[in-house]
Amino acid sequence: MFTFKKIALLGVAALTAFTMSCSELTDDGSGEFKNLVLDRDNKGRVFVKTGKVVANEGITVTKVEAKSNNTALTGLGGLSLGGKEVDLADTYIGGICDANNSKKNDEFKIVFIATFSDNTTTEVTKTQKVNCSTDPGDDANLVKTTVKLSSAGESYADLDDGKTYKQAAAASIKNKIDVVAYNGQAGTDDAIYNPMELDFFWDANDNYLGGSVSLYPLPSSAFTVLNSASKVSDIKDLLESIGAITDGEGVDFVPATKNTAFLVITTEGANRAVLITATGTKSVDLSSISMPE
Repeated sequence: MFTFKKIALLGVAALTAFTMSCSELTDDGSGEFKNLVLDRDNKGRVFVKTGKVVANEGITVTKVEAKSNNTALTGLGGLSLGGKEVDLADTYIGGICDANNSKKNDEFKIVFIATFSDNTTTEVTKTQKVNCSTDPGDDANLVKTTVKLSSAGESYADLDDGKTYKQAAAASIKNKIDVVAYNGQAGTDDAIYNPMELDFFWDANDNYLGGSVSLYPLPSSAFTVLNSASKVSDIKDLLESIGAITDGEGVDFVPATKNTAFLVITTEGANRAVLITATGTKSVDLSSISMPE
């Protein structure tokens, strides 16, 4: 078995790559935002992974706010203001979907604005993927997508779009790939991998270039339930257990074993149950099911 890249190598630069943040636009205020990185938790909620506001010498931070579509967002009201620095880490940002009147999975611009004691301001803009889709109801049909990964064909899958790619095509969209199998790396087993575990997604300086993906094995009974399910009502009991499953630690890979199932939190923050329906010589057939939030 080969030596996997260690998560400890994942610095702020790598985190920025997989949280889908965009360019930072800063005014000439008496301070600045530093290392501001957004992420989503396992329930899809947006929060500040790292970041702070730092004022210039002799200046203090008097206000920090966030807006989207020129509408104030929630979550920054409890910050400790009045000092030279304000830590924003682990602060949840709410109201993004309402501000944009959205009920779909999409990208939205979030503007963070800091005001200083000399009445100057500085701002930074981030673009974050947010799932604003609503509860489809028990009678809604489940959407199942079939993909095949193989050493002789396409090894890289974007489950959000239901597409597979060969390595050359995947090179330009590394941050959209959710799972990989049979990519030819020496020492890999017959398994479906989290992209973070493969050298292809790291550069020579140990910066991670892929997206944020988590894999969780599902109970053996889940395959039978999911395989026969056609409506949301068919998987209600399983849905109630998803929270407990994702509260646990994810895995680096899942074995390519027929009639088993696992859960993927994709690069776009969606929950997808994946069934391994068939295996062959260096090939695996997957049925991907979009799970309601």
